Amino acid sequence: MAQKIGPTWLAYIDQLERTQALSSDQIAELRKAIEKGEGNEELEQLKSLASLLAKSASQTKSAADSVRLQALAEILRRPAL
Repeated sequence: MAQKIGPTWLAYIDQLERTQALSSDQIAELRKAIEKGEGNEELEQLKSLASLLAKSASQTKSAADSVRLQALAEILRRPAL
């Protein structure tokens, strides 16, 4: 089931930025992709970012960040923008 990318998921990005679980470049790329995200090319980019987030989840220092990364990755795999 596709889930809408909304305030909850943007809050995850903000939390990941505050805890420095992702680099500032990764945060900027995520925000840009989500803001664009309607065409096929953008959806493919979101799916690609989802894969990177899922991989990053296993490398974080914080269990909370790992959960946030996994949740965000799942939303980006099947967005309903």
